[in-house]
Amino acid sequence: MNIQQPSLTSKIETSRKSLIAIMHTDPFGMLQYIGPEFVQLAQRPAEKFLECHLAHLISRQVPRVITDALYLNMSQGKSFSGFFLLKNDSDTPCWAFISITPEYEQEQLTGFCLICRYVPVAIRQKIQPLYQQLLMLENNGGTLASHFHIQSWMAQKGQDLSQVMRRIFQEKNHELLTA
Repeated sequence: MNIQQPSLTSKIETSRKSLIAIMHTDPFGMLQYIGPEFVQLAQRPAEKFLECHLAHLISRQVPRVITDALYLNMSQGKSFSGFFLLKNDSDTPCWAFISITPEYEQEQLTGFCLICRYVPVAIRQKIQPLYQQLLMLENNGGTLASHFHIQSWMAQKGQDLSQVMRRIFQEKNHELLTA
């Protein structure tokens, strides 16, 4: 049986269709380059974004536990991948899966490369309820306002954040998001 593999050209073309943008920041998360795809999506000139912090692109509808984890990894010069709701000037913010990779030159962190891809509807339907639940936890009494508060709160209760996240996924019948 001869299984035909897709060509590299078709794989690249498929990948381009799911691409929102490629961006670049300095080591502190200040935007240095934004691809034209994001400029078109955001409906704002590129100059409005340059020299702004990456945080200006992320909607407040994303739980702080997610954004805090992003900033913590960046502060340590580590990679990060996650689902984010990006701001734009239209009434329909855009869900994106963002992979952030540190760039080093002579063992010195020089910045980060971000690749943003569209999130399929089926995955968004799994993410949104989880994010809503995390936002409710964060807004409940104000004690869960950040990743660090959640971690210390969990530690006081003798629990681990990753175990709690896993339990939330299981309780809500969410699979680990692999697609």
